[in-house]
Amino acid sequence: MAIALALSGGANKGPFQVGALRALLEGDIVPDVVTGTSVGSLNATWFCWEPTLQGITELMKLWLGTKRQDVFPGNYLVWIWRMLWGEDAPIPNTGLRNYIQNHLPQSVSTFRDLKIPLYVVTTDLLTNTPMIYGDDLDTPLVEPLTASAAFPYLVEPVLFDDMQLTDGGLVEYLPISLAALHATTVYALDLDPGTVYDQPLHGWINLIPRKATASINEQRLDDLQDLADDPMVDLHHIHLRHDDFEHLDLMDFDPAKFWRMYNIGYEITKEYLRNPQPNVVFMD
Repeated sequence: MAIALALSGGANKGPFQVGALRALLEGDIVPDVVTGTSVGSLNATWFCWEPTLQGITELMKLWLGTKRQDVFPGNYLVWIWRMLWGEDAPIPNTGLRNYIQNHLPQSVSTFRDLKIPLYVVTTDLLTNTPMIYGDDLDTPLVEPLTASAAFPYLVEPVLFDDMQLTDGGLVEYLPISLAALHATTVYALDLDPGTVYDQPLHGWINLIPRKATASINEQRLDDLQDLADDPMVDLHHIHLRHDDFEHLDLMDFDPAKFWRMYNIGYEITKEYLRNPQPNVVFMD
């Protein structure tokens, strides 16, 4: 019985997934294949390279050492200037690309170099359709990963394979349908995008992506329910959310918050594994 992991998007809430991955490994749940979207594709890549507890420790160290400038270089004045000059997005993709390139192990450059098969979701802006990378094992990792994590409306798209690629979360926030193509048991590490706010949003960095959230969440819930109703698949929906981080600022890279997310993700997943509820979709 093949097992797949599906790691959702979720930007700087990614440490929740790292804690969840640790709990899964401690529960002897080792996947045969992994799918990832956006930040989930980044976590998935490092996990597929070293799917061990030591690998999880190294991945969390990477998160704790990550600064906002590493992935979102510049400042508000630079970003506004870029928009006035007609650039494709306020933030160039060079910071994210360099970050990924610099932190991949020296022995890893293509999908073939990973120990577990990985599929990465991106969005082609020209056709507004998902583009999946992972079948061609000789494809370089850097470009698909940069595109998959290029936060929509903020980070410029990636030109690759004659396409204009951006964040996979626009078309498949939680890639469980993709995972189910390769396995009969799917563990979904779901960073809920959230749709309801009890206070006004402030700052255009937080307001711009807001318009995509409702459609992303609707698609995510539809996909979850469709797979939960499939009698051929056991879906384990691990809902990685916490009220304290529901409205986390996109530019907040506080390592203390990252560490707390990691521990919460670990505890949520341990609790789920103590009483697994296959094919139940957790709404909140």
